[in-house]
Amino acid sequence: MVNIFDELDLMMKKIFTKNRKQGFDPCPEEEMISAYYEGNLEQKEEKIIENHLAICSQCLERLIILHELMSNPLEIKNDMMQKAKNVASL
Repeated sequence: MVNIFDELDLMMKKIFTKNRKQGFDPCPEEEMISAYYEGNLEQKEEKIIENHLAICSQCLERLIILHELMSNPLEIKNDMMQKAKNVASL
């Protein structure tokens, strides 16, 4: 049985892989987005992530989904999963 967090993680990896293949500005690794969200980056790294988020709607969407997950970890809503699936299928 697939854990809902594992499913979301796989979708996010698909998004980042697709961005790299399409020649977009290289997206930060998943761990960097998570570290940014948690406030665990140096100021220089934080600025790099912020500059990237300003131009990459998919990474910004990923950060929003991460926030929703962390805000309601026990209440993963169907609409949030659908949003992640929609982003992954772009």
